[in-house]
Amino acid sequence: SAAWVGIAAGFIKSYNSRGSVAVLQGQRGLTKADMKSAIRAAVDMKIPPEMQVIHEIPRGFRVDEVVGIKDPSGMLGNLLEVDLHLVCARRNDVANVDRALQAAGFRQEGIMLQPIASSLSVLSEEEMQAGVAMIDIGGGTTDIAIYKDGQILQSKIILIGGDLITRDI
Repeated sequence: SAAWVGIAAGFIKSYNSRGSVAVLQGQRGLTKADMKSAIRAAVDMKIPPEMQVIHEIPRGFRVDEVVGIKDPSGMLGNLLEVDLHLVCARRNDVANVDRALQAAGFRQEGIMLQPIASSLSVLSEEEMQAGVAMIDIGGGTTDIAIYKDGQILQSKIILIGGDLITRDI
C-alpha cells in the first residue's frame, strides 16, 4: 500500500552548500535545534522557489574553528557551521510522480535519489570511507554518487544511458 520512490531524471539538481548560525548558548552546549538552524540556513541560501528539497545530507559540522565534526551536540561554541549536500527537484515534477503513484494505488512513503539508493545497496561503509565513485548506467540515465570519508561529496544524473550507447554501437 506504500512505496519508496527512486528518482533519476533531468529535473533533479544537487548542490553543496554551507550554512551557519551564531549560537548564544551560555553553557548549555549545542543542541539538535542549533544543528537544524544551521541546516536551514544552508538550504535557504541555495534553493530556488520552484524547487523542493528531497535530501539534505550533512557532510560535517564546524564549531568555531574546529572542523570535521560529525555530531556537535553538547559542544560549546559561538558559531556553528554545516557543510550540506542538497538534492532538489522541481515541485511540479515531484507532485506528478506522487499522482502517478496514487493512480497505481500506492501511497508515497518517501522519495530517494536513485544514485543514493543504489549506493546504499551496493557500497560498504569501508568503500565510502576510503573514497569511491558509484556509477550506475541504466537504460535512460547514468547515475553518479561520489563518496569520501564516509560522506557524499557529489551526486549527479546524466541524461545519457545504455539505450543511446547501444544505438550508437
